[in-house]
Amino acid sequence: MFFSFKSPEYLILLLVIPLLFVIHLFTINSRKRKYLKFANFEAIARIKGIDFFSKNWVILILSSLIILSIVLSLSGFVIYRTPFGGSSLYSFTIAVDSSQSMMANDVPPTRFERAKKSAINFIDTVPTGTNVSVISFSSFSYIEQEMTNSKSDAINAVNRIESSQIGGTDFYGAIENKAIILLSDGQKNIGHLDEIIAYAKTNGLFIYTIAIGTREGGDTGYGFISTLETDDLERISLESGGKFYEAQDEVNLALAFVDIIKLTNENVALDMSKNLLILAFVLFLLEFFLINTRYFDFI
Repeated sequence: MFFSFKSPEYLILLLVIPLLFVIHLFTINSRKRKYLKFANFEAIARIKGIDFFSKNWVILILSSLIILSIVLSLSGFVIYRTPFGGSSLYSFTIAVDSSQSMMANDVPPTRFERAKKSAINFIDTVPTGTNVSVISFSSFSYIEQEMTNSKSDAINAVNRIESSQIGGTDFYGAIENKAIILLSDGQKNIGHLDEIIAYAKTNGLFIYTIAIGTREGGDTGYGFISTLETDDLERISLESGGKFYEAQDEVNLALAFVDIIKLTNENVALDMSKNLLILAFVLFLLEFFLINTRYFDFI
């Protein structure tokens, strides 16, 4: 189990907590010096309550917990854990590269057709009831199928994807549509890799990239030879917490999909933002109760 933050920039607000402790200690020392001026300190203690220090500590701790809960909520605190019983509520988005370079024939009949067939095999592999969506991406990204638990609808969407007549591959567009599995030859010349990775990290996305093609390359039918480029695919998967696969045959593709399902079962995301806000509200009510009732006098 591990965690991440959708908006980590808000974590700087946690500096308020040590500041509260510094102010609290300074206030206590100031009050101690003030009370020591009295000859009959014990009488003053009985009047003021010698336990006011401990009472203040209780309120300080509650206030700190409230601030911590609110800041973590603003930061988009997400916990990733293995679900009970090994089942997964994870939804998959399959992104199929439909750019010109995918028409290379080094993976017969073409990289594009192999990618589509692989996507269909993956849909057949996922457990019944799993939500799947399908997008295609080249210069632009297109939603071929919204999230559905119908395998037939998802498969039909894959079959409808056509090769793009416009060069370039827009990885960033695919990620914006919450892509998790990228089937591509890595030929990227549109989009900014740093933005893709930053978006994935901010939104807690695991990106699993599957390279379709060979290192030697193949004829695209558009007058150029396309080789397999894996650097960007490897970096995207590595820095997003996913995994990179280089699969040139159906056996390795099938093994990659089995591994992805296994890994995503281990990485179910739980957004704790709302729960943390509720906790902050409950702690605030507790603090208000302690301050404004007689109970507080006996803490």
